[in-house]
Amino acid sequence: MALRVIVGILLVVFVTEEFSAFVTVPTRITHAGKQHPTTNGLRMMMGKKGGAQSKKKRGRGGIEDVGVENEAIGMDKKGGAAAEESDGIVPRLVVMDLDYTLWKPELYQMRGAPFTKEKDGKVRDRSGEVIDLFPGVREALLEVHRGHRFRDTKLAIASRTSHERWARQVMGLIELEPGLLMRSVFSFTEIYSGSKVRHFGEIRRNSKVPYEEMIFFDDWDQNCKDVGKLGVTCVECRRGLIREVWTRGLAKFAAAKESLRS
Repeated sequence: MALRVIVGILLVVFVTEEFSAFVTVPTRITHAGKQHPTTNGLRMMMGKKGGAQSKKKRGRGGIEDVGVENEAIGMDKKGGAAAEESDGIVPRLVVMDLDYTLWKPELYQMRGAPFTKEKDGKVRDRSGEVIDLFPGVREALLEVHRGHRFRDTKLAIASRTSHERWARQVMGLIELEPGLLMRSVFSFTEIYSGSKVRHFGEIRRNSKVPYEEMIFFDDWDQNCKDVGKLGVTCVECRRGLIREVWTRGLAKFAAAKESLRS
């Protein structure tokens, strides 16, 4: 009888300790102010095999909701999925603004011609100020110019700067890579002041590409609104055509084309 009592007491102590470990899992605070179990806490709760079972059901885009530690990974997966989906759906014509979309500063902010290219490849105006492409622009232009999935895609410029001569001079000096000038990768160039609806009218007439097969990158929202009414997929890029904006724009174009098919 005494032995049964001792065994019963030990069993109660053991169960109490296990329950305590279950309910006092260490927590951390996420960016949303919610508490989530730490990795060690999850292991205490679920054992060695719990790691593979701790993830919630996948949401749209395959993002796994397991807290802040995997939130960035989930975003990468979503971006990767979007990029893969857009591989087979690309625009036939990529149209870009110049000032503060492809390069900075804007031409009107500079002292002007003559522009010169130094030995280090930098292009400067007459005062010595450098004009250069935004990070990611070279990669985007080369991707369209040489990329296999863009083999049927052309590039165009739609700029409303009043300094057309300066713009063409700079495009003739900036190299995307040794021996490849920026101006040489563009099939159509429209540079003059006024509404960009006119620019796109000329681009469509010369390229024979429907508006629905074009994508347009510009830093000014009004230009995007005007051109968007034509049926062009427009992407506003207030920080220039950085890689993130380029990828997002291609995904937006692909999504628009998919919606028309469904």
